[in-house]
Amino acid sequence: MYGIRKQNFIDYVDNKRFSHAYIFEVDNYEEDYSFILDFVKVLFCEDKSFSQVNCDKCNICNLIDEGVYPDLYIVRPDGNEIKKEQLINLELEFSNTSILSKNKVYIILEAEKMNKYSSNAILKFVEEPRDNVYGILVTKNKYKLLPTIISRCLYFNIREDQKYVFEDNYYEDFLSYLVNPDNLFVNYDSITEYFYEKEKEENEESSRRSFNKKKIMGFFNNLNLYMLDYYNGNVEDKCLSMINKDKIIEYISIIESCLSDLEFNLNYKLWFDNLFCRLIGGNYD
Repeated sequence: MYGIRKQNFIDYVDNKRFSHAYIFEVDNYEEDYSFILDFVKVLFCEDKSFSQVNCDKCNICNLIDEGVYPDLYIVRPDGNEIKKEQLINLELEFSNTSILSKNKVYIILEAEKMNKYSSNAILKFVEEPRDNVYGILVTKNKYKLLPTIISRCLYFNIREDQKYVFEDNYYEDFLSYLVNPDNLFVNYDSITEYFYEKEKEENEESSRRSFNKKKIMGFFNNLNLYMLDYYNGNVEDKCLSMINKDKIIEYISIIESCLSDLEFNLNYKLWFDNLFCRLIGGNYD
């Protein structure tokens, strides 16, 4: 049983009107890969519908399952990134005619790991689409892709539906600072105070303070979901209406990047310094 987002995509596929390039935003590469392969099978096999098992009129679906279909090209990160040479090889491969089908399909897994050179290479590919060539970029965060790539692809979010739940209304205060990010440092003490927790010293009346990592991560994850909901037109917000939408996407990307760093960062003050500096638009060393 699929969730609402995946079911919406299946309804789209059933109409058989396809774009030359797609971006899929996923939760888990391994779990969602089979879902994407079901879509690839529809692109290759005219007798295959999304919800059906492999048809028995051809061997296309079975070859795709076995990973040996010659007109399907898959790009994976080479180490920690996807390199320009990999996409040059992709373009060379697709300059040849298809072997078993009129269509050719390429999948770029973990597309957010493209560096600036490989990003520019794939941008040229999607800017000049070829007949019967379909591209699929799979990522956990589409905002780590070039905006020009995003604008030239049909986007589907097939992640499980996520909803923000704030403990209180403090997010309204934080958003008011984002209207003028310089206020982040002006109000530094009051902002960080919100994320402290008190630890009672044994046999002492006094308490020492430390940052609550769980609270930090929960708050900023929820804030990103809320800003994304605003960006997609699902909620209204007075503060966010004063910010350019491109800037909102930039803020989301910065916060997500900093949250990744937080997993390995025990110096929370330096973490906040870095976050605020990046939101303002400066560099932090």
